Amino acid sequence: MQTEQTLRTNSNAYNQGTKQMQLLHEELNATLNFHKLNTLLNNGKARDIADEPRHDDEACLVIGSGASLEDALPLLKDWKGGIICTTSHALTLVKFGAPPTHIFALDPFCTQEEIEGVDWTQYGTKLITVPSVWPSLIEYWPNEMLLYRQSMGNPQSFYASTLNHMYCDRYLISEEECLAICARDKIERSKFNSARAYKFVPRIRTEVTLFACSPPVQVFVAHLMGYKSIFLVGCDFAYTKNKDRFTNWTMENGEWVAHENPLVEDNVHLTTTNGILSSTVHIYYKKNMLSALRLLLNDDPTVQLVTTDHGAITELPYIDIEHVVEKQGKHIARSKSGQQLADDIEVYLASVGAHCIFADIGKQRSAMVFMESANPEKEILDHMIKMNLAYRCTVCGAEVMAPQDTHDYEGKECPVCKRPMLHHKAKVNVDENMFRLRSRIVNAEKMKVEHASD
Repeated sequence: MQTEQTLRTNSNAYNQGTKQMQLLHEELNATLNFHKLNTLLNNGKARDIADEPRHDDEACLVIGSGASLEDALPLLKDWKGGIICTTSHALTLVKFGAPPTHIFALDPFCTQEEIEGVDWTQYGTKLITVPSVWPSLIEYWPNEMLLYRQSMGNPQSFYASTLNHMYCDRYLISEEECLAICARDKIERSKFNSARAYKFVPRIRTEVTLFACSPPVQVFVAHLMGYKSIFLVGCDFAYTKNKDRFTNWTMENGEWVAHENPLVEDNVHLTTTNGILSSTVHIYYKKNMLSALRLLLNDDPTVQLVTTDHGAITELPYIDIEHVVEKQGKHIARSKSGQQLADDIEVYLASVGAHCIFADIGKQRSAMVFMESANPEKEILDHMIKMNLAYRCTVCGAEVMAPQDTHDYEGKECPVCKRPMLHHKAKVNVDENMFRLRSRIVNAEKMKVEHASD
Protein backbone atom coordinates (compact mmCIF):
# COMPACT_ATOMS: atom_id res chain seq x y z
CA MET A 1 0.00 0.00 0.00
CA GLN A 2 1.23 3.49 -0.82
CA THR A 3 2.06 6.18 1.73
CA GLU A 4 1.31 9.86 1.35
CA GLN A 5 4.97 10.48 0.43
CA THR A 6 4.91 8.02 -2.47
CA LEU A 7 1.60 9.33 -3.80
CA ARG A 8 1.52 12.13 -6.36
CA THR A 9 -1.69 14.02 -7.13
CA ASN A 10 -2.21 16.40 -10.02
CA SER A 11 -4.00 19.53 -8.82
CA ASN A 12 -4.67 20.73 -12.36
CA ALA A 13 -6.57 17.54 -13.17
CA TYR A 14 -8.64 17.73 -9.98
CA ASN A 15 -9.36 21.43 -10.43
CA GLN A 16 -10.37 21.00 -14.05
CA GLY A 17 -12.74 18.21 -13.15
CA THR A 18 -14.35 20.32 -10.45
CA LYS A 19 -14.80 23.25 -12.82
CA GLN A 20 -16.49 21.08 -15.42
CA MET A 21 -18.94 19.67 -12.90
CA GLN A 22 -19.76 22.86 -11.02
CA LEU A 23 -19.23 25.99 -13.08
CA LEU A 24 -22.49 25.81 -15.05
CA HIS A 25 -24.40 25.35 -11.78
CA GLU A 26 -22.59 28.35 -10.28
CA GLU A 27 -23.40 30.55 -13.25
CA LEU A 28 -27.09 29.63 -13.13
CA ASN A 29 -27.31 29.88 -9.33
CA ALA A 30 -25.72 33.35 -9.31
CA THR A 31 -28.29 34.48 -11.87
CA LEU A 32 -31.24 33.04 -9.94
CA ASN A 33 -29.95 34.57 -6.69
CA PHE A 34 -29.40 38.01 -8.22
CA HIS A 35 -32.67 39.71 -7.25
CA LYS A 36 -32.81 38.30 -3.71
CA LEU A 37 -29.18 39.08 -2.94
CA ASN A 38 -29.41 42.65 -4.19
CA THR A 39 -32.54 43.15 -2.08
CA LEU A 40 -30.64 41.87 0.97
CA LEU A 41 -27.64 44.06 0.16
CA ASN A 42 -29.95 47.07 -0.07
CA ASN A 43 -31.72 46.43 3.22
CA GLY A 44 -28.52 45.57 5.13
CA LYS A 45 -29.20 41.89 5.84
CA ALA A 46 -26.32 41.01 3.51
CA ARG A 47 -22.91 42.70 3.28
CA ASP A 48 -19.35 42.07 2.23
CA ILE A 49 -17.49 39.98 4.81
CA ALA A 50 -14.90 42.76 5.14
CA ASP A 51 -17.65 44.94 6.68
CA GLU A 52 -18.29 42.45 9.50
CA PRO A 53 -17.16 43.70 12.96
CA ARG A 54 -13.82 42.09 13.80
CA HIS A 55 -13.30 39.35 16.40
CA ASP A 56 -9.75 40.29 17.43
CA ASP A 57 -10.06 39.12 21.04
CA GLU A 58 -11.66 35.78 20.25
CA ALA A 59 -10.52 32.33 19.19
CA CYS A 60 -12.26 30.27 16.53
CA LEU A 61 -12.91 26.60 15.82
CA VAL A 62 -12.89 25.46 12.18
CA ILE A 63 -14.98 22.32 11.84
CA GLY A 64 -14.12 19.46 9.47
CA SER A 65 -15.89 16.20 8.66
CA GLY A 66 -13.43 13.66 10.10
CA ALA A 67 -14.65 11.08 12.60
CA SER A 68 -12.55 12.66 15.37
CA LEU A 69 -15.17 15.43 15.45
CA GLU A 70 -17.33 12.99 17.43
CA ASP A 71 -14.89 13.16 20.39
CA ALA A 72 -15.07 16.95 20.42
CA LEU A 73 -18.83 17.43 19.98
CA PRO A 74 -19.89 16.79 23.64
CA LEU A 75 -17.36 19.41 24.79
CA LEU A 76 -18.28 22.21 22.41
CA LYS A 77 -21.39 23.33 24.33
CA ASP A 78 -19.00 25.16 26.68
CA TRP A 79 -17.12 26.96 23.89
CA LYS A 80 -17.72 30.73 23.83
CA GLY A 81 -15.75 31.76 20.76
CA GLY A 82 -16.37 31.44 17.05
CA ILE A 83 -17.42 28.22 15.35
CA ILE A 84 -17.22 28.09 11.56
CA CYS A 85 -18.76 24.96 10.06
CA THR A 86 -20.35 24.05 6.74
CA THR A 87 -23.92 23.06 5.98
CA SER A 88 -22.79 19.44 6.58
CA HIS A 89 -22.08 20.04 10.27
CA ALA A 90 -24.59 22.71 11.25
CA LEU A 91 -27.45 20.55 12.54
CA THR A 92 -25.09 18.18 14.37
CA LEU A 93 -23.58 21.10 16.27
CA VAL A 94 -27.06 22.27 17.27
CA LYS A 95 -27.90 18.76 18.46
CA PHE A 96 -24.90 18.87 20.80
CA GLY A 97 -25.76 22.31 22.16
CA ALA A 98 -23.10 24.21 20.22
CA PRO A 99 -24.86 26.13 17.44
CA PRO A 100 -22.27 27.60 15.07
CA THR A 101 -21.60 31.30 14.97
CA HIS A 102 -21.10 31.01 11.20
CA ILE A 103 -22.16 28.52 8.54
CA PHE A 104 -19.81 28.60 5.60
CA ALA A 105 -21.06 27.85 2.07
CA LEU A 106 -18.84 27.40 -0.98
CA ASP A 107 -20.16 24.52 -3.04
CA PRO A 108 -22.97 25.33 -5.53
CA PHE A 109 -24.88 22.38 -4.07
CA CYS A 110 -25.06 23.82 -0.52
CA THR A 111 -28.80 24.01 0.17
CA GLN A 112 -31.25 25.17 2.81
CA GLU A 113 -32.63 21.64 2.90
CA GLU A 114 -29.39 20.44 4.56
CA ILE A 115 -29.99 22.64 7.60
CA GLU A 116 -33.77 22.52 7.94
CA GLY A 117 -35.49 21.43 11.12
CA VAL A 118 -34.35 24.06 13.63
CA ASP A 119 -35.16 27.74 14.10
CA TRP A 120 -31.92 29.49 13.16
CA THR A 121 -33.21 32.89 14.23
CA GLN A 122 -32.84 31.91 17.90
CA TYR A 123 -29.09 31.35 17.53
CA GLY A 124 -28.04 34.43 15.56
CA THR A 125 -25.90 32.28 13.30
CA LYS A 126 -24.60 34.11 10.22
CA LEU A 127 -24.24 32.60 6.76
CA ILE A 128 -20.92 33.18 4.98
CA THR A 129 -21.58 32.53 1.32
CA VAL A 130 -20.80 33.16 -2.31
CA PRO A 131 -23.63 34.27 -4.62
CA SER A 132 -23.46 30.96 -6.50
CA VAL A 133 -24.85 28.51 -3.92
CA TRP A 134 -28.13 26.67 -4.45
CA PRO A 135 -30.98 29.23 -4.58
CA SER A 136 -32.93 27.75 -1.66
CA LEU A 137 -30.13 28.69 0.74
CA ILE A 138 -30.22 32.35 -0.31
CA GLU A 139 -34.03 32.46 -0.51
CA TYR A 140 -34.82 30.96 2.90
CA TRP A 141 -31.86 31.77 5.15
CA PRO A 142 -33.44 33.92 7.91
CA ASN A 143 -30.40 35.67 9.42
CA GLU A 144 -27.62 37.93 8.20
CA MET A 145 -25.34 36.96 5.30
CA LEU A 146 -21.66 37.76 4.83
CA LEU A 147 -20.61 37.65 1.18
CA TYR A 148 -17.38 36.94 -0.66
CA ARG A 149 -16.30 35.78 -4.11
CA GLN A 150 -14.02 32.91 -5.05
CA SER A 151 -10.55 33.68 -6.39
CA MET A 152 -8.86 31.30 -8.81
CA GLY A 153 -5.90 33.61 -9.41
CA ASN A 154 -7.20 34.30 -12.90
CA PRO A 155 -8.59 37.76 -13.77
CA GLN A 156 -10.54 36.21 -16.67
CA SER A 157 -12.35 33.65 -14.52
CA PHE A 158 -16.13 33.76 -14.09
CA TYR A 159 -15.70 34.80 -10.44
CA ALA A 160 -13.36 37.72 -11.18
CA SER A 161 -15.16 38.98 -14.28
CA THR A 162 -18.84 38.12 -14.81
CA LEU A 163 -19.73 37.44 -11.17
CA ASN A 164 -18.00 40.64 -10.08
CA HIS A 165 -19.81 42.62 -12.78
CA MET A 166 -23.20 41.17 -11.83
CA TYR A 167 -22.93 42.33 -8.23
CA CYS A 168 -21.74 45.91 -8.52
CA ASP A 169 -23.10 49.46 -8.56
CA ARG A 170 -22.72 51.91 -11.48
CA TYR A 171 -22.04 55.58 -10.85
CA LEU A 172 -21.75 58.58 -13.19
CA ILE A 173 -18.33 60.12 -12.65
CA SER A 174 -17.88 63.84 -11.99
CA GLU A 175 -16.78 66.44 -14.52
CA GLU A 176 -13.49 66.76 -12.64
CA GLU A 177 -12.88 63.03 -13.07
CA CYS A 178 -13.69 63.27 -16.79
CA LEU A 179 -11.18 66.10 -17.23
CA ALA A 180 -8.53 64.18 -15.31
CA ILE A 181 -8.98 61.17 -17.60
CA CYS A 182 -8.78 63.40 -20.68
CA ALA A 183 -5.57 64.99 -19.39
CA ARG A 184 -4.05 61.61 -18.59
CA ASP A 185 -4.95 60.09 -21.97
CA LYS A 186 -4.30 63.32 -23.92
CA ILE A 187 -7.72 63.57 -25.58
CA GLU A 188 -10.11 66.47 -26.06
CA ARG A 189 -13.08 66.67 -23.68
CA SER A 190 -15.48 66.82 -26.66
CA LYS A 191 -14.14 63.46 -27.87
CA PHE A 192 -14.50 61.76 -24.52
CA ASN A 193 -16.44 58.52 -24.92
CA SER A 194 -19.62 58.81 -22.81
CA ALA A 195 -19.45 55.09 -22.02
CA ARG A 196 -16.34 55.87 -19.99
CA ALA A 197 -18.24 58.38 -17.86
CA TYR A 198 -19.29 55.65 -15.47
CA LYS A 199 -17.43 53.86 -12.73
CA PHE A 200 -18.35 50.49 -11.31
CA VAL A 201 -17.99 49.66 -7.63
CA PRO A 202 -18.19 45.98 -6.58
CA ARG A 203 -20.75 45.25 -3.90
CA ILE A 204 -18.93 42.01 -3.06
CA ARG A 205 -15.34 43.22 -2.88
CA THR A 206 -13.69 40.41 -0.96
CA GLU A 207 -12.07 37.62 -2.92
CA VAL A 208 -10.92 34.47 -1.11
CA THR A 209 -8.46 32.04 -2.68
CA LEU A 210 -9.78 28.53 -3.25
CA PHE A 211 -7.81 25.45 -2.23
CA ALA A 212 -9.79 22.38 -3.33
CA CYS A 213 -11.98 21.88 -0.22
CA SER A 214 -13.84 23.87 2.42
CA PRO A 215 -11.52 23.85 5.50
CA PRO A 216 -8.80 26.06 3.92
CA VAL A 217 -11.37 28.68 2.96
CA GLN A 218 -12.99 28.43 6.41
CA VAL A 219 -9.57 29.29 7.88
CA PHE A 220 -9.19 32.21 5.46
CA VAL A 221 -12.56 33.71 6.35
CA ALA A 222 -11.86 33.23 10.07
CA HIS A 223 -8.69 35.26 9.63
CA LEU A 224 -10.54 37.88 7.55
CA MET A 225 -12.91 38.39 10.48
CA GLY A 226 -9.99 38.96 12.85
CA TYR A 227 -9.63 35.63 14.63
CA LYS A 228 -5.93 35.21 15.47
CA SER A 229 -6.12 31.79 17.17
CA ILE A 230 -7.67 29.17 14.88
CA PHE A 231 -8.18 25.57 16.00
CA LEU A 232 -8.95 22.74 13.58
CA VAL A 233 -11.56 20.29 14.85
CA GLY A 234 -12.37 17.17 12.82
CA CYS A 235 -9.94 18.08 10.03
CA ASP A 236 -8.54 14.54 9.90
CA PHE A 237 -7.89 13.97 6.18
CA ALA A 238 -7.87 10.28 7.10
CA TYR A 239 -10.16 7.49 8.31
CA THR A 240 -9.92 7.94 12.07
CA LYS A 241 -12.01 5.79 14.43
CA ASN A 242 -12.27 3.29 11.54
CA LYS A 243 -15.00 5.44 9.97
CA ASP A 244 -15.49 7.23 6.69
CA ARG A 245 -16.49 10.48 8.43
CA PHE A 246 -18.31 11.73 11.53
CA THR A 247 -21.81 10.60 12.50
CA ASN A 248 -24.03 13.45 11.39
CA TRP A 249 -27.48 14.24 12.78
CA THR A 250 -30.55 15.61 11.04
CA MET A 251 -33.97 16.64 12.26
CA GLU A 252 -36.83 14.56 10.84
CA ASN A 253 -40.43 15.00 12.00
CA GLY A 254 -39.24 16.78 15.12
CA GLU A 255 -36.80 14.01 16.11
CA TRP A 256 -33.03 13.80 15.89
CA VAL A 257 -31.83 11.05 13.57
CA ALA A 258 -28.23 9.79 13.47
CA HIS A 259 -26.52 8.90 10.19
CA GLU A 260 -23.57 6.58 10.68
CA ASN A 261 -20.78 6.61 8.13
CA PRO A 262 -18.84 3.35 8.38
CA LEU A 263 -15.57 2.92 6.55
CA VAL A 264 -15.83 1.53 3.03
CA GLU A 265 -12.74 -0.60 2.46
CA ASP A 266 -12.70 0.16 -1.28
CA ASN A 267 -12.04 3.82 -0.44
CA VAL A 268 -8.76 3.03 1.34
CA HIS A 269 -5.76 3.70 -0.91
CA LEU A 270 -2.84 4.40 1.41
CA THR A 271 -1.53 5.00 4.90
CA THR A 272 -0.45 8.37 6.26
CA THR A 273 3.03 9.02 7.66
CA ASN A 274 1.62 8.34 11.15
CA GLY A 275 0.04 5.05 10.06
CA ILE A 276 -3.64 5.96 9.60
CA LEU A 277 -5.70 4.65 6.70
CA SER A 278 -6.52 7.32 4.16
CA SER A 279 -7.34 7.92 0.50
CA THR A 280 -5.99 9.73 -2.53
CA VAL A 281 -8.57 12.49 -2.23
CA HIS A 282 -7.88 13.00 1.48
CA ILE A 283 -4.16 13.45 0.89
CA TYR A 284 -4.85 15.76 -2.03
CA TYR A 285 -7.00 17.82 0.33
CA LYS A 286 -4.29 17.75 3.02
CA LYS A 287 -1.73 19.06 0.51
CA ASN A 288 -4.10 21.90 -0.36
CA MET A 289 -4.88 22.59 3.29
CA LEU A 290 -1.21 22.97 4.17
CA SER A 291 -0.60 25.08 1.05
CA ALA A 292 -3.38 27.40 2.19
CA LEU A 293 -1.96 27.64 5.71
CA ARG A 294 1.47 28.44 4.28
CA LEU A 295 -0.10 31.23 2.23
CA LEU A 296 -1.84 32.57 5.33
CA LEU A 297 1.42 32.57 7.30
CA ASN A 298 3.02 34.57 4.50
CA ASP A 299 0.29 37.18 4.98
CA ASP A 300 0.27 37.05 8.78
CA PRO A 301 3.04 35.13 10.60
CA THR A 302 1.44 35.95 13.97
CA VAL A 303 -1.70 33.88 13.41
CA GLN A 304 -1.86 30.79 15.66
CA LEU A 305 -2.83 27.58 13.83
CA VAL A 306 -3.44 24.45 15.92
CA THR A 307 -4.94 21.02 15.31
CA THR A 308 -7.00 19.24 17.96
CA ASP A 309 -7.14 15.98 15.98
CA HIS A 310 -5.01 12.85 15.83
CA GLY A 311 -5.45 12.70 12.06
CA ALA A 312 -3.16 13.05 9.06
CA ILE A 313 -2.04 16.59 9.88
CA THR A 314 1.03 16.16 12.08
CA GLU A 315 2.73 19.31 10.81
CA LEU A 316 0.68 21.65 13.01
CA PRO A 317 1.05 21.90 16.79
CA TYR A 318 -1.44 19.63 18.58
CA ILE A 319 -3.52 20.64 21.62
CA ASP A 320 -6.25 18.49 23.11
CA ILE A 321 -9.74 19.89 22.46
CA GLU A 322 -10.63 19.56 26.14
CA HIS A 323 -7.76 21.90 27.03
CA VAL A 324 -8.71 24.31 24.24
CA VAL A 325 -12.30 24.55 25.51
CA GLU A 326 -11.17 24.87 29.13
CA LYS A 327 -8.88 27.79 28.24
CA GLN A 328 -11.31 29.18 25.62
CA GLY A 329 -8.39 29.17 23.19
CA LYS A 330 -6.49 31.78 25.18
CA HIS A 331 -3.23 31.75 27.13
CA ILE A 332 -2.04 28.77 25.12
CA ALA A 333 1.70 29.02 24.51
CA ARG A 334 2.99 28.66 20.97
CA SER A 335 5.01 25.46 20.52
CA LYS A 336 6.27 26.77 17.15
CA SER A 337 6.89 30.25 15.85
CA GLY A 338 5.15 31.31 12.68
CA GLN A 339 8.42 30.88 10.76
CA GLN A 340 9.06 27.40 12.19
CA LEU A 341 5.57 26.31 11.20
CA ALA A 342 6.00 27.80 7.72
CA ASP A 343 9.29 25.92 7.30
CA ASP A 344 7.75 22.62 8.42
CA ILE A 345 4.87 23.04 5.99
CA GLU A 346 7.24 23.76 3.10
CA VAL A 347 9.22 20.61 3.89
CA TYR A 348 6.06 18.53 3.85
CA LEU A 349 4.96 20.06 0.57
CA ALA A 350 8.36 19.31 -0.95
CA SER A 351 7.99 15.70 0.19
CA VAL A 352 4.85 15.35 -1.96
CA GLY A 353 6.26 17.20 -4.97
CA ALA A 354 4.86 20.68 -4.28
CA HIS A 355 7.02 23.78 -3.94
CA CYS A 356 6.67 27.47 -3.04
CA ILE A 357 8.04 30.34 -5.11
CA PHE A 358 8.25 33.81 -3.60
CA ALA A 359 7.99 36.93 -5.77
CA ASP A 360 7.95 40.71 -5.30
CA ILE A 361 4.78 42.21 -6.79
CA GLY A 362 5.51 45.84 -5.93
CA LYS A 363 4.43 48.26 -3.22
CA GLN A 364 6.42 46.21 -0.69
CA ARG A 365 4.16 43.20 -1.23
CA SER A 366 5.19 39.63 -1.81
CA ALA A 367 3.30 36.84 -3.49
CA MET A 368 3.51 33.07 -3.31
CA VAL A 369 3.18 30.71 -6.24
CA PHE A 370 2.71 26.97 -5.73
CA MET A 371 4.14 24.57 -8.29
CA GLU A 372 3.99 20.80 -8.54
CA SER A 373 6.92 19.22 -10.30
CA ALA A 374 8.66 15.86 -10.60
CA ASN A 375 11.77 17.68 -11.83
CA PRO A 376 11.86 20.94 -9.84
CA GLU A 377 15.53 21.74 -10.55
CA LYS A 378 14.68 22.27 -14.21
CA GLU A 379 10.94 22.97 -14.39
CA ILE A 380 10.72 25.45 -11.53
CA LEU A 381 13.92 27.19 -12.59
CA ASP A 382 12.51 27.61 -16.12
CA HIS A 383 9.20 28.86 -14.73
CA MET A 384 10.88 31.53 -12.59
CA ILE A 385 12.93 32.76 -15.55
CA LYS A 386 9.71 33.13 -17.55
CA MET A 387 8.05 34.97 -14.65
CA ASN A 388 10.81 37.58 -14.79
CA LEU A 389 10.12 38.14 -18.49
CA ALA A 390 6.47 39.10 -17.94
CA TYR A 391 5.62 42.83 -17.86
CA ARG A 392 2.44 44.86 -17.58
CA CYS A 393 1.78 48.46 -18.60
CA THR A 394 0.27 50.38 -15.69
CA VAL A 395 -1.47 52.80 -18.08
CA CYS A 396 -3.13 50.68 -20.77
CA GLY A 397 -2.92 47.31 -19.01
CA ALA A 398 -1.13 45.57 -21.87
CA GLU A 399 0.78 42.44 -20.89
CA VAL A 400 3.94 41.60 -22.80
CA MET A 401 6.70 39.01 -22.67
CA ALA A 402 10.22 40.36 -23.01
CA PRO A 403 12.84 38.55 -25.10
CA GLN A 404 15.10 36.15 -23.23
CA ASP A 405 18.01 38.52 -22.87
CA THR A 406 19.69 40.11 -19.87
CA HIS A 407 18.06 43.51 -20.33
CA ASP A 408 15.67 44.79 -17.66
CA TYR A 409 12.62 46.51 -19.24
CA GLU A 410 11.34 47.98 -15.97
CA GLY A 411 10.07 51.52 -16.67
CA LYS A 412 10.60 51.17 -20.43
CA GLU A 413 8.16 52.12 -23.19
CA CYS A 414 5.01 50.05 -23.59
CA PRO A 415 4.83 48.67 -27.17
CA VAL A 416 1.05 49.31 -27.23
CA CYS A 417 0.47 52.79 -25.79
CA LYS A 418 4.10 53.99 -26.13
CA ARG A 419 4.24 55.31 -22.56
CA PRO A 420 7.27 54.47 -20.38
CA MET A 421 5.19 52.50 -17.88
CA LEU A 422 6.22 48.83 -18.20
CA HIS A 423 6.65 47.08 -14.86
CA HIS A 424 7.36 43.50 -13.85
CA LYS A 425 4.19 41.55 -13.10
CA ALA A 426 6.28 39.76 -10.49
CA LYS A 427 9.99 40.01 -9.79
CA VAL A 428 11.54 36.71 -8.72
CA ASN A 429 14.92 36.32 -7.04
CA VAL A 430 15.86 33.09 -8.79
CA ASP A 431 18.95 32.32 -6.69
CA GLU A 432 17.18 32.80 -3.35
CA ASN A 433 14.22 30.68 -4.43
CA MET A 434 16.42 27.86 -5.75
CA PHE A 435 18.44 27.84 -2.52
CA ARG A 436 15.22 27.55 -0.52
CA LEU A 437 13.83 24.87 -2.83
CA ARG A 438 16.98 22.70 -2.58
CA SER A 439 17.03 23.06 1.20
CA ARG A 440 13.40 21.94 1.46
CA ILE A 441 14.03 18.94 -0.80
CA VAL A 442 17.01 17.82 1.32
CA ASN A 443 14.97 18.08 4.53
CA ALA A 444 12.03 16.31 2.89
CA GLU A 445 14.28 13.37 2.01
CA LYS A 446 15.51 13.25 5.61
CA MET A 447 11.90 13.25 6.80
CA LYS A 448 11.03 10.35 4.51
CA VAL A 449 13.92 8.31 5.90
CA GLU A 450 12.82 9.06 9.48
CA HIS A 451 9.24 8.00 8.76
CA ALA A 452 10.41 4.85 6.98
CA SER A 453 12.40 3.79 10.05
CA ASP A 454 9.50 4.37 12.50
